[in-house]
Amino acid sequence: MMKTTSKCCETNHEPNQNKPCSGRSLRQLACGEQCTIVKVPSNSYLASLGFRINKTVTVMAKGILNGPILCCIDGRNIALGQEVAQTIQVEY
Repeated sequence: MMKTTSKCCETNHEPNQNKPCSGRSLRQLACGEQCTIVKVPSNSYLASLGFRINKTVTVMAKGILNGPILCCIDGRNIALGQEVAQTIQVEY
């Protein structure tokens, strides 16, 4: 059995989970960064997608030219717009 490494983003580079992300928005994370949500706007739609305080989120890909950000949360991939991602605060 061959072990595969997941790639992320349009640059197809290895994910980096060692960068600290304290006090940052979800929009500021790089591909492969995994952090915990500490602040999310009161929005029932975001909550229904799983974006809640203390949830772990990983940035899987970022669209070019301010395109959507693909996040993995609760085992599901969800695309968010840049403006929405800016309102979600995360920390390492």
